[in-house]
Amino acid sequence: MIDSTEQAIQEVLKLGGPAALRRFRLLAKATVGVMAAIILILTFLLISYHNDIRNLQNQLLPKPRNLTLFYSGQVIAHLRTSQYSFFLVPPDATNASLTGSFTSQGKVETAIMTIPQYEAFTANHNSIFSSRYYYGANLGVSINRTLPPGSYYFMFYNPNATSNVTIMITNAIVLHYTSNVTLV
Repeated sequence: MIDSTEQAIQEVLKLGGPAALRRFRLLAKATVGVMAAIILILTFLLISYHNDIRNLQNQLLPKPRNLTLFYSGQVIAHLRTSQYSFFLVPPDATNASLTGSFTSQGKVETAIMTIPQYEAFTANHNSIFSSRYYYGANLGVSINRTLPPGSYYFMFYNPNATSNVTIMITNAIVLHYTSNVTLV
């Protein structure tokens, strides 16, 4: 019995003549048999892998997402101006919520607005009261608001005509949602 291909080749080279030819044929059959088995195994594995990928192709996998609108720290709202961040809750998002908290040394108005509400606000600051989610003029707010898919502005507005307001964001203002990812 031949232990390895290399040993078999050495034996064939030593023998020479018809005996070498017989050994070579045996070696070739054994090698072809092993190679054929390897090729069959690899083909089976490839087909199995391809079928697994095809089964996953249109499967949606939920993936948590986070978008930070304002990091913890200070934000200055100047006289009668706003500090805002535009964000999008994607159409396929589920469990979307905006969370965070802040304190301030002066009253600041806080709102979550749709695009039309923001456009109305830029034309008339009093329209902030009709914002989708209006938190009022406060010295601090804790935000935990569920949001449907759409485009929004999160805004701090300083209505004060005489002084700037320093806002201390104690917990970052973050949009959290789950979005489905399609595997290819």
